[in-house]
Amino acid sequence: VTRDRFQLRTEQTPYFPVILDLAQGIFQLLEHTPLKAAGYNAVEDYKLASEEEWHKFGHSLAPKSGVWDGVLDNPGLAALQIQGNRVEGRGHTLVQVHPIAPAGSNGVRIAFTDHLEADASAPRPTSELIQRLQTQRDQSEVRCRKIFQHLIQIATGA
Repeated sequence: VTRDRFQLRTEQTPYFPVILDLAQGIFQLLEHTPLKAAGYNAVEDYKLASEEEWHKFGHSLAPKSGVWDGVLDNPGLAALQIQGNRVEGRGHTLVQVHPIAPAGSNGVRIAFTDHLEADASAPRPTSELIQRLQTQRDQSEVRCRKIFQHLIQIATGA
């Protein structure tokens, strides 16, 4: 907890719903605490079968040929961040892809954030935001799984 951020975190998948319920319970009790935004975040690491598959994945997300020819020697994906609008109300979805060190491990980290923004015009913005987080958490989880599976299908060609 800092002056402008409250974060609960677990790396154990079975505890995801528990953490979300805890956060919602805290802010239901502290309904007068101003919240501007809340989010559902997930991070997963994947090990690809080969260095060739790992490079192919990077090239499919960020093509090098034609884009970097003549300006960079041996370009490679260091990080990718892409954002899209949320279908259900205020906010956005953010996806980040990073190679995992050490070099040669063929690892990739995919991070997902479903960012919900409070409606400042609502009579009780914190309560409204917590309610949206509760009602949309299943959609966030489905969106996250869909994005992770889509990217891994691109990576593996399956």
